[in-house]
Amino acid sequence: MFEVGRDEEEKKCGSCNWKVAKVYLLAESQEEADKLYEESGEEDGEPRDLCGDCMYEMLVETSYTIDNEPKEGITAQHKIDARQQSRSK
Repeated sequence: MFEVGRDEEEKKCGSCNWKVAKVYLLAESQEEADKLYEESGEEDGEPRDLCGDCMYEMLVETSYTIDNEPKEGITAQHKIDARQQSRSK
């Protein structure tokens, strides 16, 4: 989990739409998080950046666990995509 949008003064949570001081994104690295954040509105319109409260709720609701070492070939985005697919069923 990485803080994104650090250079922006005004940030909005992609879930609750509140103005917040910090937003976070699940990724394998800070570089990947920054890239996903920049692309989040362009690619599919899906919000990926969340405030601390919404990130906590999402992690609890999905029983998401954060491993110390990522599994080979599995990225955070793969896990997010899989979770979104399971919710839509």
